[in-house]
Amino acid sequence: MVPFSQARTLLVLLVVISLLKQSSSAGIRATLRADLIRALNNYRFECGVQREARHPRPTRILNGDDAQEEGKWPWMAYLYNHAQGVEDGFKCGATLIDTEWVLTAAHCIKNYTKPELYSVRLGETNIGDISGIEQNYGVSKIVVHHDFEETHFQNDVALLKLSDQVIFSEYIRPVCLPPNGFATDHDFDSSAMTGKNCTVLGWGRTETQLKSEILQSVTMSVIPRSLCKDITEVHSHQYQTPVTYSSPQFCAFGMEDGADTCGGDSGGPLVCEQNNRYYLHGVTSDGPKDGDGNHLCGEMYPSIYGQVSRFRGWISFNILQG
Repeated sequence: MVPFSQARTLLVLLVVISLLKQSSSAGIRATLRADLIRALNNYRFECGVQREARHPRPTRILNGDDAQEEGKWPWMAYLYNHAQGVEDGFKCGATLIDTEWVLTAAHCIKNYTKPELYSVRLGETNIGDISGIEQNYGVSKIVVHHDFEETHFQNDVALLKLSDQVIFSEYIRPVCLPPNGFATDHDFDSSAMTGKNCTVLGWGRTETQLKSEILQSVTMSVIPRSLCKDITEVHSHQYQTPVTYSSPQFCAFGMEDGADTCGGDSGGPLVCEQNNRYYLHGVTSDGPKDGDGNHLCGEMYPSIYGQVSRFRGWISFNILQG
């Protein structure tokens, strides 16, 4: 029996195809085409599902692991400066959350009003190896959170609308988003992600002090908010702003010695597996720094992530606005 959600999507597909055949207006046809792609994506591919490994390989982010299997993290996006190109223009990580949108950190975007300066690559794993899976997209719109404060890294999220719709595949598909207001790091909520192992992804600086060409993954544990608050207050000289009980942020800590996010990992996802699907709970935002502003990577301090569940209303509103 076909699940109700798939049956509903199939009905939408049939209606859209019928209207597409009948319409003579270019504008209407473009809208119907967009609806058709979205319905087809929803029918064929579920969010947050990894591609089944065909040829497992050894699975480094700082003291992490190479995430070499194509499609293992199909929502991972590579944000770069269009004029400088893929290899020289890398800016940050990002995450595919919808047919046309990726989510990244606001501090990654220096020119909010010039989307044409940026491009996004999907399906990327190894920058030095072209597999044919990769797809490049321009950026047509940038939405930086209206309360973003660069000096404090509060509300450090930004949405990028791609220049064309993404057709999902085994190698490229969106991550799932947590419910609005989900208590990611609540101290006393058994349904929260507190204490659970999650995965952070990025092409940032590794223990070699160089940016990685291969997508890196590292296991991080979400820290209770009370502990995050205490640590960032006690070490306030190393954190730009301590995390409070009301901050739209949370802390996570590497589960292996020296494992951590580092420079270049900003904007990338912290994802947690729930019921065989991965949910985007965090956007890599900030971490401890020394007196000269250098990142203290792998120094036994937690890193700070934007809490996606606190931005669900903002995300939905801006996607609907188009």
